[in-house]
Amino acid sequence: MKIRLSNITNEPLHLDEEFDLSHINTNDYPSLVAIDDIFASITISRDDDFIDVDIYLTGVITLECAYTLDHFEKEVEIEELITFTENPILESEDVFYLDTPSLEIEPLIYGLILSEVPIKAVKPGATLPKGGEGYRIISEDDYYEEIINKQNEPNERMAALDDLFPFDDEEE
Repeated sequence: MKIRLSNITNEPLHLDEEFDLSHINTNDYPSLVAIDDIFASITISRDDDFIDVDIYLTGVITLECAYTLDHFEKEVEIEELITFTENPILESEDVFYLDTPSLEIEPLIYGLILSEVPIKAVKPGATLPKGGEGYRIISEDDYYEEIINKQNEPNERMAALDDLFPFDDEEE
């Protein structure tokens, strides 16, 4: 959805829209599987050189659990005020410069949803597996303990040499 900046006046513009973001490729975000049922209530207003976009959105996103790879749904509720300007001098870290004649709403919605996607999504109740066929999960301390124990074990291939060359630790 595009809104022409010339249509934004001092009178606030209210939009209540349902957005279909299912066409967006989510492959760049490993935890994010799908974006479903996004409803946004948007108020756009102009104050001198500034355009305020007040967004309240709710919806459901589908995530993939990092432990079990099961898909699960998470409800999102976001309220955000984003300020734009057409004057490049007024741009700052809180005010974004608009160099186009229109304001696209869908990328704003998508960006806000991505801010709610965790880097490591874990399904409620899921626990890290302790092991499986051909693997096991151990702590770093256990790993180093195993390495030390393995280094202290006698080498079976060299056992025959022990009889030929007796080694006594006490003589050194």
